[in-house]
Amino acid sequence: MARYSTDVIGVSGFGVDCDHLKDPSSQYIQLAKRMLSSTARDGLVAFMKWTSPMLYNSTNYWHIEVEREIVSLVKSCMQERCYKPSSRRDFIDLLLELKEDVMAEAADELLKEENVNEITERVELKMDELLMVAQAFMFFAAGFETTASVTGFVLYQLALHPEKQTRCQQEIDEVLARHQGQLSYKAVKEMKYLQMCFKESLRLLPPTGFLIRKCVKPYKFPGTEVSIHPGVYVLISVQGMHNDELYFEAPRQFRPERFDEGCHIPNV
Repeated sequence: MARYSTDVIGVSGFGVDCDHLKDPSSQYIQLAKRMLSSTARDGLVAFMKWTSPMLYNSTNYWHIEVEREIVSLVKSCMQERCYKPSSRRDFIDLLLELKEDVMAEAADELLKEENVNEITERVELKMDELLMVAQAFMFFAAGFETTASVTGFVLYQLALHPEKQTRCQQEIDEVLARHQGQLSYKAVKEMKYLQMCFKESLRLLPPTGFLIRKCVKPYKFPGTEVSIHPGVYVLISVQGMHNDELYFEAPRQFRPERFDEGCHIPNV
């Protein structure tokens, strides 16, 4: 699934047909593996983020070889298109279209807590080459591992529950029959049970283990003497919430039907 996800991102993001399923040693796969691997240097930089923010800001979060690879990759894609949007309609095309314009956005929602009704200051941003590389990098980094993990987890759960797998397959066959065998965005949206299986897999095995939030005002946990103050970071276990009987009945069981539109899911 990691190789398949890289294929999808290569086509939709960079307009490159890599065929990683047959060639696991390609440039994209090696780059993805390096991004997900952790070295002593990476651990030190991550530690500095929390202990020495000023020193951290003067370093590169990713190793220089990773940055060099992604910069080379994006630049080569843009050079092939002479820095002009093509007909591929991928992520690089969208960036090239943005590069021709100046983006301006009013900060209307800023400082609401201070009762500011209107903010006249506008933020202007020129889409230069370095910024384009950064966006492409995040597209690759954020989309690769999470997509591969989630799809892998879904296949794993369906393998453990053959009756759910059969129902999924029947739905896919029925939907594709209505669309003359053509797989499209519209067809996938009609696969409701498949979506339930994805949601249930995300609940059981969330790709993000925890959330980090920063306290902005004094708070005392109800029924306890424990309190936290502004500036304190709080780590919240996603899997802990997803496996809590307070929110999900029989949380350890794989039940895609719990995400049926007619089924009420309590808000966490």
